[in-house]
Amino acid sequence: MDRRPRPTPVAWAALVCLIAGSLLLGSSWRWVPGGFLAAILIVARRSRDEDATWLAAMGLVIVGMVGGPVSSVWLAAVAAGLALVARPGLRSRQDWLRLGTFSPAVIAVMVVTVIVAGTALTVWAGAQPRLSFSGGTTIRIGEPSTLDQVIDQAQRIPWWLFPIAAVVFGGLNSAAEELVYRGIVVQALLPAGSTAAILLGAIVFGAIHLNGIPSGWWGVAMASVYGGALGWLRIHSHGLAAPVIVHIAADVVIAYLVRYGWA
Repeated sequence: MDRRPRPTPVAWAALVCLIAGSLLLGSSWRWVPGGFLAAILIVARRSRDEDATWLAAMGLVIVGMVGGPVSSVWLAAVAAGLALVARPGLRSRQDWLRLGTFSPAVIAVMVVTVIVAGTALTVWAGAQPRLSFSGGTTIRIGEPSTLDQVIDQAQRIPWWLFPIAAVVFGGLNSAAEELVYRGIVVQALLPAGSTAAILLGAIVFGAIHLNGIPSGWWGVAMASVYGGALGWLRIHSHGLAAPVIVHIAADVVIAYLVRYGWA
C-alpha cells in the first residue's frame, strides 16, 4: 500500500482543473482552467508537491494544445517521457513503468473488457448521424470538423495498408494515453487509495472524450467506464502492459469504424 500523505488541496485543485480543461478542450473557454493550471503548477513546484506538479503539468500541456485530444495527449506523453528520462529521481516512484504480471484474474478482465468495449463502440458508432455508402462516399450532418477531416484521410488509405496503419496507430495512441492516464494520473492519485485513484483517473480519461471517439456525453460515460477497467488492470497487474494491450484492441476497432465511415 502507498503510504504517502493524502492528496493536498493543491493536488485536488489541479485534478478539478484538469477535468474542466479536458471537457472544454473544443472551446476557447479551456484557457480559463488552463490559466489556473499554470498558477497551480507554480505553487506545486515551490511547495515540492510532486503529485500536484504532475497533475498540473499534464493538464497544462493537454489544455494548451490546439490540435485536438489525440495530439494533446501525445504531446503530454512525450513531455512526461522526457521528464522521466532527464531526471532519474522521478523514476524511483514510477513502479508502473514495468510491464507487470498476467494473473488469471487480469487475463479474464482483459478478455471481457476487449469484448465489451468493442461491442459498445460498434453500437455507439452505428447510432451516430453519419451515413456510409459504398466506395467510401459519406454524408455528414453539419459542417466538417477536424475529426471529419481525419476520417476522410483514413478512408483514403489503401485497403491493403490499412491493417498495418491501424495497429501502428493503436500502439502509439495506446502507449501515449496509458502513460498519461494510467501512469502519471493514477500514480498521482494513489495517495487517496487505489479505488479512488482508479475512479478519479477514469473520470479524467472520460472527460477528454467529450470531443474524441466516442464523443459527446455518452462518449464521456463510456470512456469513464472503460478507463476504470484499464485502471483496475494497471493496479492489479502492477504495470502498463495489460492496459496497453486492451487499449490497442479498442483503438483498432475505432480505426476500422473510422475507415468505413461509421464513427
